[in-house]
Amino acid sequence: MDMIERIKTARKRAADYQRTYRELQSLTNRELDDIGIRRCDIADIAHKHVYCS
Repeated sequence: MDMIERIKTARKRAADYQRTYRELQSLTNRELDDIGIRRCDIADIAHKHVYCS
């Protein structure tokens, strides 16, 4: 992969991470509890979703 493609991929992943993080942060504590997520785990979950999938 050339450098431009790697930069595009990195920017897309960063945007996906921010969107996932923001969406999870916008949930109430009750909604997070309903789906089994602690607020302190949101950053890890967003990272795994974007970079480990």
